[in-house]
Amino acid sequence: MGHRGARCKSNQGKLALSHDKEGDRPTMKNRALVPLAFACLMLCFALRASADADSPDPAALLREVAKARLALPPVRMAIEAHYESKDVKTDYRLSVVADGDKRRFIAEAPKRPTTRGIFDGSVAMFFDGVNSATIFDPRQSSQADYLFDPRTLGISTFLSAGETVDSCLGLKNSRSVALIGREEVRGKSTWRVRVVDQHSQQLDFWIEPRAGFPVHRSRFATETQLNQSQAEVYCDDDAQFPWLPSRIEITYSRKGEPTGERRLVAVSHTEFGEQVPPETWTLAGLALPLQTPVADLRSHKRLGYWDGKGLSEQPSTTVSIAHKRSMESPPTTPIKFYAVAGLLSLAVVAAIFRVLQRIFGHR
Repeated sequence: MGHRGARCKSNQGKLALSHDKEGDRPTMKNRALVPLAFACLMLCFALRASADADSPDPAALLREVAKARLALPPVRMAIEAHYESKDVKTDYRLSVVADGDKRRFIAEAPKRPTTRGIFDGSVAMFFDGVNSATIFDPRQSSQADYLFDPRTLGISTFLSAGETVDSCLGLKNSRSVALIGREEVRGKSTWRVRVVDQHSQQLDFWIEPRAGFPVHRSRFATETQLNQSQAEVYCDDDAQFPWLPSRIEITYSRKGEPTGERRLVAVSHTEFGEQVPPETWTLAGLALPLQTPVADLRSHKRLGYWDGKGLSEQPSTTVSIAHKRSMESPPTTPIKFYAVAGLLSLAVVAAIFRVLQRIFGHR
């Protein structure tokens, strides 16, 4: 019995030794993998750090975009603007003068009166081309079809009079600014930047990181992605201002489906640096006909009537009297016409009578 017990203890010891050795093998393998895993982790950190070092600050990119546009000198532009939807189609020729925040638009369209709009840096003025002029706040409403800031071309999909460079880029009071990554747009390497503005609207910009920081594409979407619009921007024609588009194609969609609405804008001519007369930004710049009534939509009041130099409370009596006299004067031109026509008729009748007299007298 004693020998058997000793043998059992000896076997248990061997088994225990054997288990220790079996357990040591995977432990040694794990220890060998630790340096390799650590090296991989460090490599990942290094690659991430390198990528972060090459990636620009998205907010800084947007500030460069704004800086380049706000440096635009006084400019005269000729723009062709086409808009169409399922029910409407319009084509405008726009003659634009701009100097900083100030601008004037003269809009011509087939079978429509020529309209004029001015923004003087604080308020907007508009002449409908017929018999009415209005003053309004472009941030609240707009009477003009086109009165946008030319510096917002390519970063706005709406081209409204109340937009500014900062508001289009979402630079103020934005909820977030993120760098989505590198993307190619028509062969151009760009950084895609996404802004969520204070209204939770999503603004995307594809920015080329070079002089002028041109934006080759911009996109707008509401918080629920219900309404979307996208602008394809072509801006390679102006060496002095590389961001200035020569052509913009804007499309609109709802719930991801095209609405059939689109807008095309083509800048056909530009002249830079010419000083603009100060009166351009006043009512005189609208070239109003005499006695055009002017109303202020902000106060809902009529301000007066244009007399050629300013506004008068009542229509000019001089113009009214002249108009009255012209209406009361006898229509001399029609009387002269009928007199001449009568004399000619008598001459013709007399000539015919003489011919007939000769014929019958000869017989």
